Order: sequence, then C-alpha cells, then structure tokens
Amino acid sequence: MADLATELSTYAAGLDAVLELLGRLDALAAAQREASQVGDLDHFARLGDERDRVTAALVQLEADLSPLRVRLGHRRKESEHSPIYRALVERHRKARELVDGVLATDAETVKALKEAEIARRAAAQALETGEQTLAAYRKVISPNRTSALIDARS
Repeated sequence: MADLATELSTYAAGLDAVLELLGRLDALAAAQREASQVGDLDHFARLGDERDRVTAALVQLEADLSPLRVRLGHRRKESEHSPIYRALVERHRKARELVDGVLATDAETVKALKEAEIARRAAAQALETGEQTLAAYRKVISPNRTSALIDARS
C-alpha cells in the first residue's frame, strides 16, 4: 500500500487541476451567458466548442483520480488526522461552489436563449403580418385589369 501522505499529496494536486478546469468552465459559462444576452450566436458556439474540450479534460481527470479517491476512502479514518486532509476538504468545497456557479450561470443562459427565441418568433410573426397586410393592400390598389377603374395607362 502506498504511503498515505504521498497519496494525499497526489490527490491534492489532482484536485488543484480539477479546480483550474472548473474555473475555466466557470469563465466560459459566463462568456456564453453574455454572448446569449447580446445574441452573438457565432461566439456562443465557439465558446461551446472550447467548453466541450475543457469538459472532456475534466472528465478524463476525474476518471484518473477515481481509483485514488477510492483508495483514500478506505483509509479515511487514518487520513482525517493529516493536515493535507483538511486542505482536501476545502478544495472539495471550492469545487462544489464552482460547479454550483456554472449550473446557475447555465440556467441564466438558457433563460436568455429562451427570451431571444420568443423575441425572434415575435419578430417573425410581425414580419408575416406585415407581409399579409401589404399583400392585401396590393390587391386593393392593383385590382384585376378587367375591372380596374384606373389602369396602367391612366
């Protein structure tokens, strides 16, 4: 069995990398929210691509840390007496806060996108109504040539 201090230190370094990636996800989520609010969907998509890459790295890192987390879980009573353990608890708290922040930002982004879709639909409806009004007006000012009071020559 590996030295407990070494495993705790390795896990701490892994959590630091997780926190770095979560910080990047948080920044990307905020940038996506801003892009959705101003309607810059091209920028939103580019940010989404970057977010996919960061998320993939996070998933891989979590998969790499999982066996170590399980081993440390079996040694929890022993680990709790280590000063590194308290630092790990703090890192886990920060990670939870970052995840909660990203999820809250994503909820705001979804809301902004829904509002933009409603506005787009209202604009499309207004345009369709305007086109129908113009088509009706054209019929009034340009009736059939056979019954026209005013023809093209008048």
